[in-house]
Amino acid sequence: MVKKIILCGHGEHGKTTFCKIAQLNGYKYVDASTVCLNQIIWPLWGVHRYNSRAECFNDRRNHRDTWRKLIKSVEDIDSTRLIKEVFKVSDIYDGLRNPHVLDAACREGLVNTVVWVGAEGRMSTRTVYSDRVISPASCTNIITNNGTLLEFERKVMRLLHEINI
Repeated sequence: MVKKIILCGHGEHGKTTFCKIAQLNGYKYVDASTVCLNQIIWPLWGVHRYNSRAECFNDRRNHRDTWRKLIKSVEDIDSTRLIKEVFKVSDIYDGLRNPHVLDAACREGLVNTVVWVGAEGRMSTRTVYSDRVISPASCTNIITNNGTLLEFERKVMRLLHEINI
């Protein structure tokens, strides 16, 4: 059985690359933002403002606060709903930011491992620390992504192997 993974870390640090490597090695992967769009954002907000889901999704960075508020409104009712929805179609939840949701997912046994993907050694700290909520200390594994793509791929492969032993 493939293990369920939650990835945490800052934007542009390699979480999606991790997912693509895992996908090439048998993991199912659907971007958590896509699941969020389909299950939360589109029905509650996007359908009234956009001509298509694709248009809404492509404009998400301009409406981060709206997305956060809508996600929080769902999490206030069921803190792990989005994780459960993601895990129906994916083995990896990429980009979790809320520590309370992470704690609830771990308590409910929804996840096997939590990985911090960090590239603090090559990313500016102004960008790096802008949206951190979960810290590396909250994660069971840490992978640094400060070297080459090949080095990162090897780290991901090693971790996937360790997780599934």
